[in-house]
Amino acid sequence: MTSPRVTVLMSVFNGQRYLREAIDSILAQTFNDFELLIIDDASTDDSRAILNSYNDARIRVITNETNRGLTASLNAGLALANGELIARHDADDRSRPTRLAEQVAFLDEHPDVAVVGTQAVVIDENGRRRRALDTVRPVSPAAIRFALMTISPMVHGSVMFRRAVIRDELHGYDETFPTSQDVELWSRVAAKHPMQNLTRTLIDFRVHATSVTSTRYTRENVLRVEEVLRRGVIAMTGDVALANEWAPLWVALVNHAVIDEPEQPERAVTIVDALRRKFLEREPDARRDRGVASTYGMVQLIIASYLARRNRGAAGGAAARAMSAAPSAAFRALPRLAAAVALPRAAYARVRAYAAKRKSPAAMLTPNIPPPAVMPLDREAWRREIHLSNFVNSAYQYRDLQSLGADVRKILIIGPGQGLDTHVLRWLDYEVTTFDIDATFNPDQVGSVHQMTMFGDKQFDAVVASHVLEHLAVPYLDTAIAELARVARFALVYLPVAGRHMQFRFVPGVRGLDFTLQLDLFNWFEKPDGVTPRYAGGQHFWELGLRGWRVGDVSRRLAAKFEILHSYRNRDWTPSHNFVLKTR
Repeated sequence: MTSPRVTVLMSVFNGQRYLREAIDSILAQTFNDFELLIIDDASTDDSRAILNSYNDARIRVITNETNRGLTASLNAGLALANGELIARHDADDRSRPTRLAEQVAFLDEHPDVAVVGTQAVVIDENGRRRRALDTVRPVSPAAIRFALMTISPMVHGSVMFRRAVIRDELHGYDETFPTSQDVELWSRVAAKHPMQNLTRTLIDFRVHATSVTSTRYTRENVLRVEEVLRRGVIAMTGDVALANEWAPLWVALVNHAVIDEPEQPERAVTIVDALRRKFLEREPDARRDRGVASTYGMVQLIIASYLARRNRGAAGGAAARAMSAAPSAAFRALPRLAAAVALPRAAYARVRAYAAKRKSPAAMLTPNIPPPAVMPLDREAWRREIHLSNFVNSAYQYRDLQSLGADVRKILIIGPGQGLDTHVLRWLDYEVTTFDIDATFNPDQVGSVHQMTMFGDKQFDAVVASHVLEHLAVPYLDTAIAELARVARFALVYLPVAGRHMQFRFVPGVRGLDFTLQLDLFNWFEKPDGVTPRYAGGQHFWELGLRGWRVGDVSRRLAAKFEILHSYRNRDWTPSHNFVLKTR
């Protein structure tokens, strides 16, 4: 059997929330000669079930008996990799479709380069773009070497490297580094081999509450990085005294929440000048390298931001240097720096808190995600009642199923409610299976829509999820949508619309004419966090119409797995928006 050209290496620990999206982004690559090697680091959530749901010969899953951590898991993957090139991929990120193709082509054209990364943008837990990374990653080998004295020069989840260099020559990652293992590795690679970044953005880098990027490093981890930084400065400048002063100062400046703040932080402004001067003395060809200037400017911006509340004169000097070296980045940071310098401390704290709230959805700040559960209502009382909405929904379900063709006869109904739709469809000779999260309404199968492993792939012609998905916290939503697409060829997904609804309807006595105007009154400025059941008396985590949950937003989410055949507002029951879907 011929070995694949590329091994995509991924490690996952309790990553159910984004795992399927990450895997799908690799399977959708335009370059096909790869294996996807996934190390399941003893996950305790539904990650294993998601991995088992794939039937693709390119996927290979290895399960650790105990949780070993990211660094050890990556080394285990390196030992098992068959590809001559290895592409890293994190279990919560997304790769653009041409990522592997572009990196393979680059490494083929540059046989001396050992590692190639890409640019990235930050996305939130819903997959929406938030911003470009705080700094553009340097492109040239010289700029990457300069960056190793200050910031991480590469986005770890974006890199592709040669197995012969990283595994065979350098023996992989240093397992004494539970975090920042990539920075330590790059310092060893750069000492012997060129590294580069592509100028194109080929990774969506997800930041959320449980990602390493969103958590504080421990004091021990930070001090390990300090030693790596010290070695890098010595290697790039040859100045031991400069390295001994810069490494602890810079590490304390950017990690002051973990270790003590530096005594003379203003020294950083001139030390960075010395670093650049000595580096360019050793590599004069890099004087015109925009990557070196840009990295220098970004570091001065970080220093200016830190000094703004502590030493305004030194902050101004750092900002002026940044403006000269990286003007576009400096202009973007100018309002923040001006606020830090001009506002009183209490007012500045309020501005920062408000900006953080606007930039980070509450779900990113709320690690306790409620699992799928029975709705908190008196289900027996609900069972004894009857509602007009049940009749309307049953009629619309039958109409939409008919539109799918006469060969659609085998139906899965999720959340059958009082069961009226079930009785109607069975009466009309459909073969109906019911599925609900508990046994109150006597379903044929009990379970949650995000994990329907009891059903086979395309076991049904159509699946009906009428007012079901809103009962799931958002982190489970993409997995639930993927399960709907897996078990059936078509799907009907009906969702609630938020707010109060007004309808003006004119139905003349002419067959087929129905003029309707609907007006929804809801708080457009409200932004649901997707993990707090605040709607429908605590039954719904989100509804359509609210900011961040517009019909277009949900349509794009559904479109990842379905072709949207029809999307319409229910004229006979205004709180419902209906989707008729065909599995891709």
